[in-house]
Amino acid sequence: MNKKLIITLVLTIIYALITLVAVLHHEIWADEAQVWQLCKYLTPSELINHLHIEGHPSFFYFIIMPFAKLFSDIIFMQIICWLFMVISVGIFIYYSPFRWYTKLSVILSSGFFYFLPVMARSYSIIPFLIFLIAIFTPPHSLKKPFLYCLLLVLIANTHTIMFAFSFVLLCDFIYRYVIKSNDKNKVKCLIYAILTSIGLLLVVLQLHDTTAINNYIKFNFTDSLVNLKRILILFFSCSVDKYGVSIESVLKFCMIPYIIINFVSFLLCYISLFKRDKKMFYLAFLSVGFQLFIYIFVYSENVYVTRIFCAYLILLFCFWTVLSANVINISKGISSDKAINIILTILFLSTSYNGFNFYIKDYKYDYSGAKKAAEFIVKNLDKSSVIIVNNEPYHEAIIYYLDNTPFHVYSIMRGKNIKYVIWDKISNIQIEGKPFIDYLKSNKIPYDVYVIKCHLEENKENKRLASFKENFTLVYKSGYTIEKNENFSIYKYLP
Repeated sequence: MNKKLIITLVLTIIYALITLVAVLHHEIWADEAQVWQLCKYLTPSELINHLHIEGHPSFFYFIIMPFAKLFSDIIFMQIICWLFMVISVGIFIYYSPFRWYTKLSVILSSGFFYFLPVMARSYSIIPFLIFLIAIFTPPHSLKKPFLYCLLLVLIANTHTIMFAFSFVLLCDFIYRYVIKSNDKNKVKCLIYAILTSIGLLLVVLQLHDTTAINNYIKFNFTDSLVNLKRILILFFSCSVDKYGVSIESVLKFCMIPYIIINFVSFLLCYISLFKRDKKMFYLAFLSVGFQLFIYIFVYSENVYVTRIFCAYLILLFCFWTVLSANVINISKGISSDKAINIILTILFLSTSYNGFNFYIKDYKYDYSGAKKAAEFIVKNLDKSSVIIVNNEPYHEAIIYYLDNTPFHVYSIMRGKNIKYVIWDKISNIQIEGKPFIDYLKSNKIPYDVYVIKCHLEENKENKRLASFKENFTLVYKSGYTIEKNENFSIYKYLP
């Protein structure tokens, strides 16, 4: 066993143990629960038909589905995501051409240290796929063109923000090995390219009507300049502040140095790529630009660290390819090997505080109040009680934790018990105040009725609906939670 392999194994095991502590302590929140519930209750064909509402491709869901069908505990999904990240770190340490301090900065970055291994989402498998593509990228891809093309299909079918990355690499593959090549494998590469194109087309066909159906993902071109300014601020601050950061928190004086460091680091990365390898520059420019387009015109306020970190991964891929080329380093200044490593080290280290901060907070506090709220319901309420929510998206984690118990979550908007959220217009409707109370009075339910409210709703009630407390009594309230909107209160209805 060589020295490099021993160092890789030791560092990977240390990383695995440290991140596993956070994984095992992490309370599930809404977006994580939604994936599990969909995979548990939908058939494969139903899942495919449903995902165009979700706005997500299907690859990650089909990885999770067998485990959701066989087991009731979401820990299996958490371990799968964590395991992908552990393997990714091992691949990165052993195969990447970066210097030791750059590798260490990547591992200690917020994405690798906390958000990707701990948050059980599709983003957790993106580093694994990107690093494998980096190993087989041109000129190496001709040795295993089928595997290379398969990886392009898989990453495009993992998340929409990676679609442009796959598409640009596919175009490069076609140009290199189909249009310009006279190799005997030209026909085989053409077949692979056609199959890859079909794989990417499936993403388009599956999600082409998402913006027309999903009430939270809409094209918005009316305030594009305002959105551009806001998204750029969030883009250069999310990685060092919060999971879902507000403009107000960004504009604090202490945030300005972080924003400047990130902005300058990104700028230097692009300048260095342009001087060193223009093909990789265009790949980074188009791939990250596509992400920004989605953030500005579609996702709007939903700009999170896990999404932004994909831009960091794309830059890492581009420089991996640049430094792997068997070319003597004749570049000087900002495009030299040493300069590239220093810039990347600063870029990734600038995010580290956020990862450490969330790691400690997630260990010390509850990420979501859903688990404890569900435990209170199971231990203290009569099994015939009716549990009502009037804001589906924020209560998905409670739905998961009450699964396999005598309790069900009843949505008054849909008039039935629910197992997952459908992101249509109904999910955005909230029946509050007098209409809500009138609904309960007109439907004389012969059992105890309890209403679960999240932090966001409670603020509205306290400001606008003083009569609410006259008809309800508080029986439970969550303590401090990291995810603010999943700080829950349970009220008993007083008929």
